[in-house]
Amino acid sequence: MLEELIGKVFALRGLAHVEHWQVKSGYVHETLAEVYKGLTKGIDRFVEPSIGNFGALGPVKTVNLTGTTLENLKTLIAWIDGNRDELTGSVCALEARLDDFTADMLDWVFKLENLS
Repeated sequence: MLEELIGKVFALRGLAHVEHWQVKSGYVHETLAEVYKGLTKGIDRFVEPSIGNFGALGPVKTVNLTGTTLENLKTLIAWIDGNRDELTGSVCALEARLDDFTADMLDWVFKLENLS
């Protein structure tokens, strides 16, 4: 499950970076930079303690995305919510890290929907 999350996050990070170069709005440009940088930081802060708790990773699954960064952020948030227990093993520290990561994503959704 962790390997699937990593694949989804890496795909979204790449999509956000490309979309960042394509937009005309300076604010959206900056928000998308927050997204691709924040996804890297957020996944790292979750994966490392997960490995510390559960052991080494298996193969990371690659994912191809269609749609916008905003659409895919919403999809990822829903996927994380639906797989939360399996991702964290009900370990409170991992739940907290996943909550922080999800909160960052919700902040980017807010910015992309309301402040662009």
